[in-house]
Parts: sequence; structure tokens; C-alpha cells
Amino acid sequence: MIRRLPSAFQTLMTAIALALILTAGYFLKPLNEKREQYRLTDSKPLENAPPQLVISSTALGGLRGLAINYLWMRAIQLRDRGKHYEIVQLYDWISKLEPRIDQIWIFTAWEMSYNISVTVPTKEDRWRWILKGVEQLRDYGIQYNPESPKLYWRLAWIIMDKIGTESMDEFRFFYQKQLIQMMIPLVGKDQNLQELADAVRTESELLQDKSMQNYIAEFEKHNIDILTSFFSLRALGKEKTQIARALLTSASYEEQMKKLSAYLRAKRLREEWKMEPAKMLAVEEKYTRLDWRLPAPHALYWAEEGIKIYQGIPKEEKHHIDEKNMDRLQNIALNQIFEYGYALAEGDRGLICIPNFQIIPSVHRTFEEIQKKWDIEYGRSSHESFLNHVVWQSYMYGNFELAQKYYEILQKKFPRPNYEQALDQYVVKEVGRQVTYFERRHIIESYIISTINRAYEAILFNPRKVGVLGEDLSKQANGLFRLAKVLYREYLERQGDNSQANEYEKPRSLAFFEQAALRRLKETVINKYGAEKGEQMWTKLSERYSKLRIVEEKPSDESAESAEKKN
Repeated sequence: MIRRLPSAFQTLMTAIALALILTAGYFLKPLNEKREQYRLTDSKPLENAPPQLVISSTALGGLRGLAINYLWMRAIQLRDRGKHYEIVQLYDWISKLEPRIDQIWIFTAWEMSYNISVTVPTKEDRWRWILKGVEQLRDYGIQYNPESPKLYWRLAWIIMDKIGTESMDEFRFFYQKQLIQMMIPLVGKDQNLQELADAVRTESELLQDKSMQNYIAEFEKHNIDILTSFFSLRALGKEKTQIARALLTSASYEEQMKKLSAYLRAKRLREEWKMEPAKMLAVEEKYTRLDWRLPAPHALYWAEEGIKIYQGIPKEEKHHIDEKNMDRLQNIALNQIFEYGYALAEGDRGLICIPNFQIIPSVHRTFEEIQKKWDIEYGRSSHESFLNHVVWQSYMYGNFELAQKYYEILQKKFPRPNYEQALDQYVVKEVGRQVTYFERRHIIESYIISTINRAYEAILFNPRKVGVLGEDLSKQANGLFRLAKVLYREYLERQGDNSQANEYEKPRSLAFFEQAALRRLKETVINKYGAEKGEQMWTKLSERYSKLRIVEEKPSDESAESAEKKN
């Protein structure tokens, strides 16, 4: 006999199933709200994501977790075997399967910049891996997780720790030079961020200007697409390169060239470096003008972005983030911008940087704010060290009023017997101690440059000078030149016997420091008399006095010891 009606048991089970479905439907909305609140859901579509990422993050559904576990185990096996290039592909897949888990981006970027980079033999390969780690966070992690402060913090930290001027990586000078060479075409020599911030954002806006259409048409007459070849003129061939450069330097198209250059440079900053010129300008307005060719301003930019994101996060979620580390990183970046403020010269063995004295009040203020925010002892030793550096550096560069001002702050904030002596006596003792015992050679290099620079300034700006730049130099200038040579001999004694060091750790020639000091002196003249008049004055001075001639090509560092013998 065939049963046509459901049994009592089947009816009961069906009723229970329907009840459970209805109950689940009732709780679905509050559950989704909680998932959104605690960021546990992937229901929102990824913004600006390529199709393959969207497909990979949704198609597998519940099997995605199993796939990720397998890929992680495989990646660990390959890492143990040293097969780094295969690991990168696995990391790429893992990131695409879980694009919203910030720890995945942090881990994979760390692996590339640290664990993999140190295993490759050449500085060029190391730089590529470090840059790959930076791109992993900057180009992808932050793009898909724009509200994660951890990603901004880690990005800023990698820049500071691997590329920064105080990095412990043996090839840090090479990385810094690479960064400079990549940034010069974008920020330009004068680093005028205002014109980049004001530039049009799209090609259609650019071509609305009739004169710009005519200008670009001049390139097109010679089959040159200047919009795509602006940064790679050499690839056009010798003849087209000469034509393009002639048009780019033509006085007839000066206004159009500036507008075109600003648009293309701003576009590249946004697309390749993910940095907004208006935000870069805002950082300068908050602190002071920065040298964007150096690592510290980049780190500060991303640290500032991360702090803004952190401030907008609900209070109940902030416990996931170490706010102290964010403040500390911002302060470290500012401190480095003071000590290594501007790249004055670059040679075969890295950069010569001089302090950025304009940022001193901002750094001092952030130290005070951090100590007030956390506790009175937090960062005090670093603050004292910073004030010490301000006093020594200001004094050595001839800014005695600034040195005295911060020496009084140092005495008041950190009352110690060592600070009870007069400023002159204190600086002489401290400089001697630094030169003899301090482990960072940058300090001695900065002292050598500042001493030579002050000698030149004593000749140019001292109204009682005797025999401008001739044999009969002023006593003050002669004394400073002698002091520079004493410092240089001490520098050679400490650095010259390091035969096992790589090429970037070996000492530089005295001529290299002299050229760096001349560049500093030229900037001083231009700042004192204005760009046009200052350039004219410098040209006349350098033509008249051979001692003031700047060697335009990069000075060689190859003969430090032989140069010392000649001097």
C-alpha cells in the first residue's frame, strides 16, 4: 500500500525545519549588522579591484578557507627550501583570496622586504625585493583596506627601517640613491608641490586649453606622443629625443611646458606612488618644507595618513591598534627629517645630508605632546638626545642664537651638571666626544661640511674680511679650514682602515665635502638675495674665484686617503 500523506513524524520535522528557517531569517539582519560592525563580512564589493581578484574572493565560497590553508602550508615549505620566486606567486594568490585581512598583507610585505631580501646576493636584487614589499602594502593592501591604520604604520616603518638614513642595512646608501633618482623627475629640483597640487587631474581637462592642444600637436608632427614618453625621452631615439627636448625647453612654449609637466608629474605621483600632491603639501604646511627625495618625508606622509584613519575609528575598535607605536613612528620620522633634512650632494658612496632647522619647533612640540599624552617619562631620553643634537648642529652651522635658545630649554628640562657650563665650552667638549667616540659617521661628516661652510661664509659675509678668497684669508676662515682638516683626519682614522666594508661604508674624499659645502653656500646666497639675484651673484663669484666653482658632475669618492695626503 502506497502512503500518499506524510506521516506524523515527517510533518513534525517539516514544521521544525520551517520554524528554524523563519528564525534564521529573523536573526539574519542583526547578525549582518554585527558582522559589519566588527568587519567580519566580505559582503561589500571591493572598490577599484581587478576582475580576477573579485572572482577569486567570491567564487570559491566556503572552500576558500581550505584553499588558503593549503597555500600557506605550501608557502612555508617553499620558504624553508629557499624558493622565493615561487613563494611570491603563492602570496599573491593568498592575498587575492583574503584581500580584507590586513595581517596577510603585513606578513607578505614583511617577508619580501626582510626575510627574502637578505638572502639575495646583490644590492640591486635586494632593492627590488624591498620595493616589492613596499608595493605590496602601498599598491594593494591599503587599496583594499583603506581604513586599516596597521597597514599605513607598517608601510611607514618599512620605509624608515630599510631605506631610511639610520637603517642598519649595509646597502642603505644604495637604496637612498635609488629613491632620489626615482623622485627627482617627479618633484623636480625646486620641489614646488603647489604647482603639482594645482595641476589638472585628467587628460581631457588638460586638452581643454587650445594653446596646450597646439603644443602637443607640435610633438605629433614628429610622431612623438609626449604624454606617454615624457619620462622616457631616450627611448625615442637620438633624433626624436633632440626634437622633444628642444620643444620642452623652448621659450615660446614655457607656460604650456610647465602645465604639461605639472600634470604628468602629479599623475605619476598618484598612480605609481599613491601619493596625493595636495596631501604632501598639507604635510609641509603642518611642519615645514621637506625634501621629498629622501625616505623620512615618505614615512611621515604615510604615518600621518594612518593617524588620520585611526582617529576616525570607533573607540571600541581602537584596542586592536598600538597607538603608542603610531605616535613613536611619527616622531622618529620628524627627528630624522631634522637631522637629515636636505640631500646636499650624492657621490659613489651615498648621500651628504644637512639638517632641516625649520622643523625643530615641530619636533620639539611633538615630544612634549607625546609625553603629556602618555606619561611624563615616555620618550624623555629621546627628547634629551634631540635637544643635544639641536644645540650641537645649530652651533656648528653658525646659528648661535638658535643653539643658545635650545641649550636653555635643555638646561631647564633636563637639569644636569653637564649642562651648567657655558654654551661654547659645552659644544667644544661634546663635539670632541662625538668625533672620538660616537659610532655614526654621519655626525662627523655633518661637522666637516658645517665647518667648511662656515669658513666660506666667514669670507663672503664678514664685512671685515681680508683678501676675499685669496691667499690672505681672514683669520676666522683660516681657523675653520684648519679645524675641518683636523675633523677629516679623525674621520679617516676611524673609517679608513675598514677594508672589509662595502663600497658605501668607505670614507669620502675631502674634495667631496668641500663641494657639498659649496652647494650649501650657494643655497645660502640664493636664500639671502632671492633666486634671480642670488644666481647672478653666485655666477659672478664663481667666475672670479676658482675656490667657489662647483663641479657639476658627481664628485668621486674613490681617493679619500690620497686626497688627505695632498692636503
